[in-house]
Amino acid sequence: MHLNAATDKAKHKLRDNNRANGLDGRWISLKTFCDRVGISVRTGRYWKDIGRITIRPKTKPKDHIWVDWYAWHEGK
Repeated sequence: MHLNAATDKAKHKLRDNNRANGLDGRWISLKTFCDRVGISVRTGRYWKDIGRITIRPKTKPKDHIWVDWYAWHEGK
């Protein structure tokens, strides 16, 4: 079955809408999370330590901390 150009463009548009970009991605840095929520980075680190926010598991001890933005919104 051959698809015409209009159908092809519509398919690509749907794929692009499903892809998360930097503004609404699931995993955001701790600094970005603190800016969005309106807390200090120190408070964000405390919330991480007590388990108030969900972070991505780290592969190395010195990896950056990535916060699960979707889980934060589900918990509210």
